[in-house]
Amino acid sequence: MKELLTTAIGALLGSATGLLVALQVWRVQRAGDFRQKQLSEFYSPLAGWVKKTRAYNTFDQRIWPEYEEVWQKLVTKYGNHIPESIEEDSKRFRKRVDYANDQNRKLIVPLYRRMLEHFTDNYWLAEPQTRDYYQAFFEFVEIWIMQEEEVLAFELKERIRPDMKQVSAFFDHLEETLTRLQGEVSRGRT
Repeated sequence: MKELLTTAIGALLGSATGLLVALQVWRVQRAGDFRQKQLSEFYSPLAGWVKKTRAYNTFDQRIWPEYEEVWQKLVTKYGNHIPESIEEDSKRFRKRVDYANDQNRKLIVPLYRRMLEHFTDNYWLAEPQTRDYYQAFFEFVEIWIMQEEEVLAFELKERIRPDMKQVSAFFDHLEETLTRLQGEVSRGRT
């Protein structure tokens, strides 16, 4: 009888231990699945769009000084005796400004809108620290839209501007979080 009771208790403890291990494995797997979902459905798309907006910005920062330098040389060359041909030169340079404005209106602002929509729709996948950036990013996008739609009064255009510093911090955070989560998933940590 004692042996039977010992065997039954041993079997029960073994089953309980097996169940606890299985539950722990299941929890770890679920957490890993959630991290995968965060990466594939939230952070990766946002980080890709961040790269794209930063690529446009980096290119602009590279090209505008070149335009400025050439324009200054052209104006300096003529001094106070500006010929009528400068009008043609001015039109060529103005095309670059128009191109940049078109690019903002047709590519950059819609991309910011898409990012904000994605953030809103997938908010549940965001880490708590990422959620802290929502309001600043919302305002950034909204101000861009208001500028593009010419909603802001002329007197307010200089006072109400998109805050690139806050958004840069958000963009940096997205890239850092993506890298951290990728590392956790690749190491099997959750």
